Amino acid sequence: MPFIDIDNHWATKEIHWAYKNNLLNGTAPDTFEPNTAITRGMLVTVLWRMEGYPSADNFNPFIDVSNNVYYSDAVIWASANNIVMGIDDNLFAPDLEITRQDIAVLFLRYLDNIEVDYAVTQEYREFTDENDIAGYAKNAVQVLNKLGIINGKGNNIIDPQGKATRAEAAAMLYRLITLTKS
Repeated sequence: MPFIDIDNHWATKEIHWAYKNNLLNGTAPDTFEPNTAITRGMLVTVLWRMEGYPSADNFNPFIDVSNNVYYSDAVIWASANNIVMGIDDNLFAPDLEITRQDIAVLFLRYLDNIEVDYAVTQEYREFTDENDIAGYAKNAVQVLNKLGIINGKGNNIIDPQGKATRAEAAAMLYRLITLTKS
């Protein structure tokens, strides 16, 4: 493991797995920055890599995604497969730090896109910070929490508006891939 900043980190195993599987790279040759927020562009790139770098049509619906950046093909693929929508009609905001509730939405769309068969209880779990979950994300947060992909932060707090860190993303991805491969 080349990263000097993950020793004794709670997500060392998941970070190692994400790095070994070429899903998440370091921010420098010896640095992972586990507590840095992950961006929308980074997360979509990881899902694209998980799918084996699939090609998509060349139609890019977003004016803020140029064709020569690391996430270009990933965003075009994810948009073509209805995994991502923009933050409005023609903006994707690739450098925007992604919230935990938006990861839930993207992951649920991803699971639906690859047609994973999953079952969750219909019982609604009420979180302490329930009122902070946006209406569009409530179902995704419920499903991903019940599947064990997005865990709370103690005291029944899900922290939907919190920015997801690179370590949290690695852990969520590890749990997601475990579900899709079972």
